[in-house]
Amino acid sequence: MQQNVKTYAGVFAAPVCPMNDDQSIDEPGLERYLRWILSRSDIRGLVVNVNAGEGTFLENEDRNRVIADARRVVPRNVKLVAGVCGNSTRDMIKQTQMAEASGADAVIVIPVREWQNSRGPGQAETLYNRLGSATSLPLIVFNSVSAQFDTDTLIRILDVPTIVAVKQAVTDIGLYQDQFRAIRRARPDVSILSANDAALLPTLAIGADGVLLGIAGFLPDLVIGLFNAARDGDYEAARKFADELAPMSHYLYGVPPRSLRHVRTKAALKRLGIIASEMVREPLLPLDDAERRKLEQAMRSAGLLESTSILASAA
Repeated sequence: MQQNVKTYAGVFAAPVCPMNDDQSIDEPGLERYLRWILSRSDIRGLVVNVNAGEGTFLENEDRNRVIADARRVVPRNVKLVAGVCGNSTRDMIKQTQMAEASGADAVIVIPVREWQNSRGPGQAETLYNRLGSATSLPLIVFNSVSAQFDTDTLIRILDVPTIVAVKQAVTDIGLYQDQFRAIRRARPDVSILSANDAALLPTLAIGADGVLLGIAGFLPDLVIGLFNAARDGDYEAARKFADELAPMSHYLYGVPPRSLRHVRTKAALKRLGIIASEMVREPLLPLDDAERRKLEQAMRSAGLLESTSILASAA
């Protein structure tokens, strides 16, 4: 696997956004939770206002508040990346400039899925060019299974010089491998960040400079252990970490409906006492009783309810 020598490399966690019962942001709770993640020295970046942090449901004022709160606790040797997700290029430019003013080190572009899946030729490249011209911040491309760039388009996007990384969340392992090779040929300086929570090990075996994962905001020690073992070529240890991750990664990301993945993560963090509330921003709703039973079963299968290690780390 590619050695961790790039600026945007290693383990990037995408945390949830703790909220109060009235769906406002729990700012003291957010800072405590981020400190809990950052207590691991191998965390290289935090990525806020993306899907895991309900960034697509937040208003711009809330997004900026999250960035500012995170900047207070994220040291300068750890990258603070902010998601931007508007309904127009003008809106995304505005969000990007506001993220820069609020202290972000880089932005990751969350596509409007209806647009991305039906766009005309050249639209994606134009979007990234516009954003690159509007800010001095580095840009991270988000390539998602539900809003996926074909390889030719992805490579054209990489003509934008301020792009520093690609978040590869595609689940087709063959496509991941093809695009890994294409990115390496076109832009060897660009980091490839694996984001396949449910099949992390095979993507790391193909190659990655780092990982960018929601589950790293829930089980950071397992993600760090898996990444470091794969980086060092110790695939026996990597498989053990992958096996430990499997019950929760399958439940969180593999059990329909996919829209519940971060609602489930919040409920799990609340169950462990790491955040105070599992409240989410509507139209999302907290888990119902049937989902709570599934969560309890998954956490017991993962050994999380018998172990005190996570609770001890959260104290």
